[in-house]
Amino acid sequence: MNILLISSQWSPKNQTGLGFASLQHFKYLFKQGYNVKCVSLDDDSKDYNLRIKSKINFILNFKKKIKEIKNIINNFKPDTIIVESLQSFISEIFLYYAFKINCKTILISHGVSIAPYKMNFKYIFRFLIYFFYLPILIYLTKKIDILYTLKKDKYDLRHLDTILFSIFNKKKKIIKYNNTSRFEFSKLTKKNLNIKYFLCIGYLNDIKNQEKIIKIARKKKQLNFRIVYSSYDATYLEKLKKNITKHNLGNIKLIDSKETDIRNEIKNCVAIINTSITEVQPLSILEGFSFGKIYISGNIKNLFHLKCGINCNNLKQLIFNLNSLNENINFTSDIESSVIDYYYSRFSNKINSKKFNLNEL
Repeated sequence: MNILLISSQWSPKNQTGLGFASLQHFKYLFKQGYNVKCVSLDDDSKDYNLRIKSKINFILNFKKKIKEIKNIINNFKPDTIIVESLQSFISEIFLYYAFKINCKTILISHGVSIAPYKMNFKYIFRFLIYFFYLPILIYLTKKIDILYTLKKDKYDLRHLDTILFSIFNKKKKIIKYNNTSRFEFSKLTKKNLNIKYFLCIGYLNDIKNQEKIIKIARKKKQLNFRIVYSSYDATYLEKLKKNITKHNLGNIKLIDSKETDIRNEIKNCVAIINTSITEVQPLSILEGFSFGKIYISGNIKNLFHLKCGINCNNLKQLIFNLNSLNENINFTSDIESSVIDYYYSRFSNKINSKKFNLNEL
């Protein structure tokens, strides 16, 4: 079977949840024996590189890039076209041309939302733009053959593509999958217990909301935090640095992932802290699980199905629970093996890879 796998982000170039997932899904399909070719926006390591630097770059070279996309499909002659996530324009275009030639299509959803995350100008403006995307989303979800989803909560609007697909396609397959840890079966040496800290891993921006950690650190100087990032909004990073310096917060460390071993960061932490305004299925939490670490988070619906974590209704509750964990370090140590067992019984690559046997669909 010839499979064309399209993603706007690929690890190791893109150190993001989508980037890691795209690479892992390629591995699953390749190990199943399929002939898989990968398409990227701008990654020379992939079979087909469209060399699209930005949406403006795509618009300026629209005819040329559309021709390239058609040539990829016509020359490779895929039996199945799989796209990782929507709202990337590359996914939408490949699906459109797949429909035209009646090629089997699969969407691996990473969540779609058009609702504003915050009631401010930036996110209301985003909502107004994406409101006009809704007819395209409806068109796509009506025609896609199979949907892979991370959706677990029946009422969560972060999975608008899954909701629409389930409404329009009563007889088509929806397959629930999970993200996985990059660090399965990692063997690390003794733990460094010189300092107790809570660990935040991921993209730095206002959606991930690491400013909340600064608020906590100002109130509770006895709590230590390490924020490890690979990708970031440059303005947001500078804002964090200025606030840390302004308030003389020695209990927060901002660390570029290139300057540390994330495995050791996880292994030595008390727990993973998640401060995001919205989430689908955070990679950092699953990677924490694979090392026996629980998570602590705000009130995010998409996390409610997860065990081995603490979901807090407000900042006061979050601070209280952070203090409790910090003062009862033996509690987190005692349950590490149970958390690891939970990860391997629910989220491991061994379990997840079985869902990508397309011959059984």
